[in-house]
Amino acid sequence: MITRKFNKVLKILSEKLNRIDYVIVGSTNLALQGVNVKPKDVDILTDKKGAYSINERLKEYETLNVEWRKSKRFNSYFGKFNINGVEVEVMGELHNNIPPVEVWKDFDKNKVKIKINNSFIYGISLEKELQAYTVMKKKKLKQLKEFLKI
Repeated sequence: MITRKFNKVLKILSEKLNRIDYVIVGSTNLALQGVNVKPKDVDILTDKKGAYSINERLKEYETLNVEWRKSKRFNSYFGKFNINGVEVEVMGELHNNIPPVEVWKDFDKNKVKIKINNSFIYGISLEKELQAYTVMKKKKLKQLKEFLKI
């Protein structure tokens, strides 16, 4: 379920991210495509160039600048932004360490165009989300499988 607050944030993103190769992933993507989940943040997947371009375009909302970061679970060009109280995380060239797989590789080949307000935003296919959620053992896997009738 996309709230009015999230709608406003997604409208800003659709305007600011014009001509950048990206996809929304995670719970916001699921909600945008009809899965009954309530997102808490917006996760954006892109490549290195896209991560730095997004950082420039969202500079006014920046809480953590984009740079290569390593953690126990992930490595990526990572940055955080706060748009109207909603946290937005940007991940460029995301690599999963636990488990060590490349589930997000070729994200741009699994892109879907989603109409929101009077514009469009890009998400990743639910099939690709299912693959990622299965590998990463995400909590919303059951809901996604039910939605896809698997």
